[in-house]
Amino acid sequence: MNKNEIIQAFLPFANTLNTHNITWAIGGSLLLALEGYETTIHDVDVLITLEDEPQLLHMLESMNYTLAIPHNLFATKTLYKLHYNNIELDLIIEFAIHTPNGIYKFPFTKDTIMSSRKINETTLYLSSITEWKKAYTAMNRLEKMKLLNTTPTKN
Repeated sequence: MNKNEIIQAFLPFANTLNTHNITWAIGGSLLLALEGYETTIHDVDVLITLEDEPQLLHMLESMNYTLAIPHNLFATKTLYKLHYNNIELDLIIEFAIHTPNGIYKFPFTKDTIMSSRKINETTLYLSSITEWKKAYTAMNRLEKMKLLNTTPTKN
């Protein structure tokens, strides 16, 4: 699926998050694509605040989600995975990464949401490119680090 198809598939889920007053933001490759970077999107990373985990679980009751065990690289508190509208969603609470220097904790609160976009009457919240650059550095994701050192195209 291309970026626009992924966004269209994600919009109903985003609308449901908004309806439940859950604090969330897009991260990862979809964030990069929305900000104008040319990248492949394999799944949609959605950051959720710890405080909103109960509302998220209530929202997910009717959906076929799984509580996943994060890869050893990650020190993330909770990761829920969900196949929704032919896209894979990673719902991430307290995103954190093991590094040689300790644990990098991705700062995510309502106050750290950097911007939003309205598409088809649904607001999409975007997390910080600066913090994702730090996260990709912590994960040693060289291709993403290199990409973020380029100038994005207009979106």
